[in-house]
Amino acid sequence: MKKTFTCLITLLSAFTLCNAQKNGEGVVLNNYSTSYAAKSNTEPFVLTAIPYGGMYNMFQENTPLDLSVSTSDFRYRAQTENYRELDTYDSSEVYFYVPNVFARNAAQYEYRVMKNQKEIITGWSSITHFTKGNLQVEDFKKNFASLGGYKTTWNNYITVELRKKGTSKILSAALVYWKQVKPAISAIYPSSQLNNFLIRLKRPWDGKADKENAGWQKNHMINNMLVLQAPESSLIFYLDADIYKRDALEYQLEQDGKIIKPWQPNDFDNGIIWLNNLSPGEFILRMRFSGQRHNVTSYPFKIKPEWHQTTFFKIIAGGLIAAFFSFIIVLLALGRQKRRT
Repeated sequence: MKKTFTCLITLLSAFTLCNAQKNGEGVVLNNYSTSYAAKSNTEPFVLTAIPYGGMYNMFQENTPLDLSVSTSDFRYRAQTENYRELDTYDSSEVYFYVPNVFARNAAQYEYRVMKNQKEIITGWSSITHFTKGNLQVEDFKKNFASLGGYKTTWNNYITVELRKKGTSKILSAALVYWKQVKPAISAIYPSSQLNNFLIRLKRPWDGKADKENAGWQKNHMINNMLVLQAPESSLIFYLDADIYKRDALEYQLEQDGKIIKPWQPNDFDNGIIWLNNLSPGEFILRMRFSGQRHNVTSYPFKIKPEWHQTTFFKIIAGGLIAAFFSFIIVLLALGRQKRRT
């Protein structure tokens, strides 16, 4: 499954480098998604490589920086045929390349790197580094220009621009926005809704199963909290994200104010968290992406005990048992006293 996801071909001239290939600086690109916008396959353009981080798609609300056009991986945006705007959800470096620029023609071009279109990271500079080895991108010739890796802090973006020397026209540009996200739950399935869960896995477009599940969930919400009745002890949390690596998602489970499962990687290589063997109590499920551990989503829920598990029943039962044994003891004492008399 991991190989399938990491080798997905994205839309609008976006694609993924598969296999363990390296650029000229020793960076392994087998877990990077690359994207570009170009007028033709022969003109130079900026190509961007963004780390997957175990995820290949997020379904989050737009920020003011997001554009209206959405394509595939990482919610790629496109403004023009030579400009790309992308999101990254990982704090590590993003790498930039320029296919069709080689050592023999690099003197004709220069590039600039800016933060938030205001702060200059690298002023207009000549291209001096190139990929080496077996790095291959589609059918472009090898050993093309490498502009290096860059990163910034959350909620900021970096723009890389390419132009011919002696001109002011931008030939190609790419913008990468370091976007903060939290895990979001799109549906919850108890054991009684397992059939709808399987339908969603097989046919995610099937709105009937989603509607039935939404109705069930609404009927079990009390004061904005999911409340279930024992013996229900299994819950599946379906996240609004496409995940292919369990290490990308982490969770912690608390019951009645105590941590019963400390922070740990998810148990499955996808976007579900499956909790089993839950005893009655009040729970808090905390979730985070390993690439953004500071952004935590907390989801409280409750499992009510059955009538024979309630404190009231236990007190009554305990009292009756104590009374029964007391009665037996009194009878035995009276019998002994009677025999003595």
